[in-house]
Amino acid sequence: MKKHLKSVILVFSGLLTFILSLFVPVGGGGVSLILALSIPFFIVVGIIFGVIYHVFIRKMKNIYLKNSIFFAMLFLIIILTFLWYPYQ
Repeated sequence: MKKHLKSVILVFSGLLTFILSLFVPVGGGGVSLILALSIPFFIVVGIIFGVIYHVFIRKMKNIYLKNSIFFAMLFLIIILTFLWYPYQ
């Protein structure tokens, strides 16, 4: 995959919470407030990870290290999304 596409994937992985809210029921009351706060947080984290990846990877020559950093960032966003999602 190209590095630009990987950066875009990291940015859009921040929308995973929003996409999850369309398919998985969210608890009512104060729990939905957690969802309202976590969506912008993960969007910002996705944008930050995408920019960091794009800026720092340009000068790296090691393909294994590039892929490891990408998958670590993506894995972190996915794990945090599923941990903080307010299930019903």
